[in-house]
Amino acid sequence: MSEFKIIGENIHTTRSIKLGESEQKKLIQK
Repeated sequence: MSEFKIIGENIHTTRSIKLGESEQKKLIQK
């Protein structure tokens, strides 16, 4: 169970990082 939790957290962090990068690109384009 703990392994699945760690994997889920890693996926969540990578998603948030990708979202942050895409948001920065949008701001740069503006």
